[in-house]
Amino acid sequence: MKNVRMLGTILLCIVLSSQVSAIAVENAPASAYSTQAVALLGISAAPTSSNIIINSKAVSFEAYAINGNNYFKLRDLAYILSDTEIRFNVEYDSENDAVNLTSGTAYTVVGGEMAEKAYETKAPEATSSKVYLDGTELGLKAYNIDGNNYFRLRDIGKALNFGVFWDGSSNTITIDTTANRVYGSDYVPLYDILTASGYESISELCYKREEPDITLTFDLETGICMKNLYSFDISDSFTEGEAGLLLQADVLSGIINKELYLAGSVYQVSAIDYNAHQWLDTGAPLVAHAAGTVYDTERGVQVAETNSYEALIDSYNLGYRAIEIDFNLTSDGVLAAAHDWAGYGGNAVTSETWKKTKLKGYYTAMTLEDVLCEMTVNEDMFLITDTKSFEYEAWQIAEQFQMLYDTAVKIDPGLLNRIVPQIYSIEMYDIICDIYHYNSVIFTLYALPWGQHGAVMDFVADKDDIAVITMPGARAAEGFVTALSDVGKAVYIHTYNSLEEVQKYLSMGVRGVYTDSITPGEYLAYFD
Repeated sequence: MKNVRMLGTILLCIVLSSQVSAIAVENAPASAYSTQAVALLGISAAPTSSNIIINSKAVSFEAYAINGNNYFKLRDLAYILSDTEIRFNVEYDSENDAVNLTSGTAYTVVGGEMAEKAYETKAPEATSSKVYLDGTELGLKAYNIDGNNYFRLRDIGKALNFGVFWDGSSNTITIDTTANRVYGSDYVPLYDILTASGYESISELCYKREEPDITLTFDLETGICMKNLYSFDISDSFTEGEAGLLLQADVLSGIINKELYLAGSVYQVSAIDYNAHQWLDTGAPLVAHAAGTVYDTERGVQVAETNSYEALIDSYNLGYRAIEIDFNLTSDGVLAAAHDWAGYGGNAVTSETWKKTKLKGYYTAMTLEDVLCEMTVNEDMFLITDTKSFEYEAWQIAEQFQMLYDTAVKIDPGLLNRIVPQIYSIEMYDIICDIYHYNSVIFTLYALPWGQHGAVMDFVADKDDIAVITMPGARAAEGFVTALSDVGKAVYIHTYNSLEEVQKYLSMGVRGVYTDSITPGEYLAYFD
C-alpha cells in the first residue's frame, strides 16, 4: 500500500492582534472580542524562549509557548515581512469577526506592532475569529491572549508558501521567505533530502539516523522501502537522475514525515504540521481496535485484540494511522498496553513481569513508553487511548493521565499532539484537562447510562476539542447521529468487521468505525 499521506506536526503558531486590527479598521473596543473568548482548562501561555531568525536576521517578538508550541502576533509577522516577496496586509472585519489577509500587498502599519517581549505567563482563551487569505478561509486554530488572537506560523507559511524551520539544538525558529514547498509528484533527490533530515548513508541505498533510531533501506527490485519494520511501496515513485535516485516528493515525505522545501538549489526539510483533529483525515475513517490484528504468517493465523507490538506494526503497514490501545496501570505504576489482568488472576503485575509476557503465547507485550517510541519513528501515527477509566475513582484517573503526560513529555513533548484520549463521562473531561488540554478528545458512550444522551449533547456542543462521539452501533439511532452532526460532531461506532454492516451505519450518517480486521485498502475499495 502506498504511503503518500502528508500530515503536519504542530510546532509553531502565529498570532493575530485582533484588538489592533479593530482599532485600525472599525475603532471597536477590545471588549468586542472578549465576548468570543472562553477560558480553557489546563492551558497556560508562557513567554517563548526560542530564538527567532527571519532571512538570517535575528528578530525579537512578543510570543508565547502554549502546549509546547510557539505563538506569534500576526500583525507583527506582516510588519516584519513587509519588505519581502511574501508580503501581506491585514485588515479586521468587525461585523463578521473576520481577519482578511491580502497577499502581495505591503502591510499598513496601524501602531502597536512589535511590542516588547512578554515576561509573564498568561491564561489563553478560545476564540472564534476566522482568517481569510485573498477571500479563501484558512481554517486556523486560534487562542486569545489579552485581546489578541494567536495563530499557527506554519499555517501561514503553507498559505503564503514560505519555509518555517526548527533547530532544537540551538532553540531557534527560522523563517525563510525564499524557501518554496515541494510536494505532489515532483521528483526530489533522495540523498539530498535524507541528508537534510539527519540521515547518513551507511551503504548503497541504506541510510541511518539516531534519536529516534531509524534505518531506511530502499530495494528498487521489489519497489519497497523498509523503515525499521515498517514497509512503504515505492514501486511507481522513483527514477534515476543526475543527482542519483529521485523519489516523488509526497512519497518521500510520507516515509520520513517531513515537509520538503527548495531554497535556490538547496533542499531543506521541516516538521509536518498537525491540526487538532488530523487523525480524522488520514485515509479511510478506521480506528485499529486494540492495536489491530496480528497477521501471523509463520503460524498461518490472524489474531485480534492483543494490544501487541506485532499488531501495531501490521496495522501501520496496512495503512491504519489511528490506532486504539488499551492501558492499565501495573502494580509499580507503569501504563501497560493491557485490556485487563485476566491472565494474572485479575491482579496487576509489575512492569517487569508484564514486559516478559507473551500475549496469546506468542506476541510482544508493550508499555506506553514502547508505543510512544514507535510514534517517534512514524510521526503520522496517532494513539487513541482506552484507559478503562470508567472503572476508577477520580484520583486513579488523574494518576493514569499524569503518567501518560509525563511519559510523553520525557520522550518528546510533540507526541502530545498525536495522543487522542477517550473520555467516558463529563466529569472525566475536567480531570484530564487539569493535567493537559489535548488537541483532540473522543467522548465514548459505551459505559454511559442511556438516559444521559441529552446531557452529553449539551456538553459537547461547544467543545471544539471533542470532534468525535464513539458508541456501540445499538446506540447509533439515526436521530441521535443527526443531532450530533448538527452540532459538528462525527460519530464512530465500535467494533465492526463487516463492510456490509458498516455500510448500513454510514447510510445513517455515521462517519467511521473501530475495527479489528477491515483494512483501509478494503474499505476504500468497497466504498469507492
